[in-house]
Amino acid sequence: MAFAWSQSPTSRGTQRVGVTACAKIFAMSRTFEDVRNEAMALTPQEREHLADELLDSIEFEEGIEWDDEYAAEIQRRVAEIDAGTAELVDSDEAIAAARQAVDDVRRAARRR
Repeated sequence: MAFAWSQSPTSRGTQRVGVTACAKIFAMSRTFEDVRNEAMALTPQEREHLADELLDSIEFEEGIEWDDEYAAEIQRRVAEIDAGTAELVDSDEAIAAARQAVDDVRRAARRR
């Protein structure tokens, strides 16, 4: 049996606690999976409301500033998408192409 060492709140030393006992202590607290499963049992409208509440609870960094050149590039790309002139690439294809490019660079670097 594996053991973990734990500081006992009632004694001045450490005590040996079986890993099974530690697992039982952690099992008493609600896990992410428990909360997620309960949330998924909600209606779509309730999940949407919960998502809004959770997002509102996160402190976002205010005042994100884009330089003018970056903002113009974003606007240009959005305009192309809206006009239907942008070449859109499936995300799986884009990721595969990026991985291939990285692999190509690594292979080329090994040959040097």
